[in-house]
Amino acid sequence: MHALSISQLTVAYHQQPVLHDLSLTIEQGDIVCLLGPSGCGKTTALKTIAGLQTSQTGRIELFGHTVADGSFNLPTQQRQVGFIFQDYALFPHMTVAANIAYGLNGLNRGEKQQRIRTMLELVELQPYADRYPHELSGGQQQRIALARALAPGPQLLLMDEPFSNIDSQVKHRMMSELRQLIKRSGVTAIFVTHAKDEAFAFADQTAVMMNGQIQQYDTPARVFNQPANLAVAQFMEAGNLCETHQLQEILTPKTPRVTAGEGTALLKRHLLTIQASNTGVAEVQDIQFTGRGYLLSVAFLQQSLADWQVECDDIGDLAVGSRVALSYSASPVLL
Repeated sequence: MHALSISQLTVAYHQQPVLHDLSLTIEQGDIVCLLGPSGCGKTTALKTIAGLQTSQTGRIELFGHTVADGSFNLPTQQRQVGFIFQDYALFPHMTVAANIAYGLNGLNRGEKQQRIRTMLELVELQPYADRYPHELSGGQQQRIALARALAPGPQLLLMDEPFSNIDSQVKHRMMSELRQLIKRSGVTAIFVTHAKDEAFAFADQTAVMMNGQIQQYDTPARVFNQPANLAVAQFMEAGNLCETHQLQEILTPKTPRVTAGEGTALLKRHLLTIQASNTGVAEVQDIQFTGRGYLLSVAFLQQSLADWQVECDDIGDLAVGSRVALSYSASPVLL
């Protein structure tokens, strides 16, 4: 049984389509990222799954049960989903324990207290039950928001830009911790973001959305290394792009030949080799030290191409203004 199955979903605001014939299947236990630029429909998709937005056509099934089919829309509170908002939406006048207990309907006092203890143990914040949200760090607030969302026992956890308010210096550590907590709970999760690094670090599967449709659904690694089309490659900033017929003119002869016809080639930055050459076709425009190595921006002298970027461990005697030749150690990805 799939955790979520969406078939040919259409959603419109004021007769303006936002989602177009969207289909998606998510397996139980997966953490899935809805990734795309602002306005692509990813938050609308999340709200429609939660029941906060009504669809016009299509079907949504949660764990084998239909919750929406265009004419029927099961209320949010009956869908067994948890929701973490962008700002966590903790109640400032309630203690941590009261925030967690807020959605625990139908339980007696003893059962509620046990559930609160279980959730605090899960997020490793047992000593903070009597504190208020303003007394917690941003990371602790995020973990309490997770505990509150998981307390009623949802089958599906939905998160809207959960890392957007987190300082970049601690974000990756927090993503790792939250991912482990979600995996430990066994819940299926979907989160929305426009940041590629969050998809790489947090998701099992990534759905790249553009203009209300899913362009590609795969692991983050395959989306980045084997984009389904030019639009995905450009959004993911997956590497350098050029027309296939230009490859022989801009790369040294030792580069593997491309026998396909007209199309676009994608070349990964770290698989390019750059070396000084008086007859080279490009010139170094910028050099940045990244900590793990160097990122060079090069401009082509005779080609109407955008600047390329090259990643390397050592730049030797290369400098801004150096004329260079480029070669590639693999076959380009053809789009």
